[in-house]
Amino acid sequence: MLINEYKSDIIVLDSAILELYCFIFVYLIIVNKSKNTISLLFSLLSIISGSLWLYIFIDINNTLLITRTSVELVSSIFSSVYILNNKYQL
Repeated sequence: MLINEYKSDIIVLDSAILELYCFIFVYLIIVNKSKNTISLLFSLLSIISGSLWLYIFIDINNTLLITRTSVELVSSIFSSVYILNNKYQL
């Protein structure tokens, strides 16, 4: 039982760090009005990766990881749309 509690703590810590990263990334994109192709590439890769992880987490029915990955996907999609909007003035 101790091992499961330990793993749960690691998952919560990982989730918090990843969400902090996502919000900082989105904030910097907005503040800098990013048109950077590299930022767009990383956002698109994050969408692909997050989608794959979300599929796995739904399959194993882990609510915490589903929530974390969903927030990551939303922020990555928002980042991609924002960068594309700045880049091509849509």
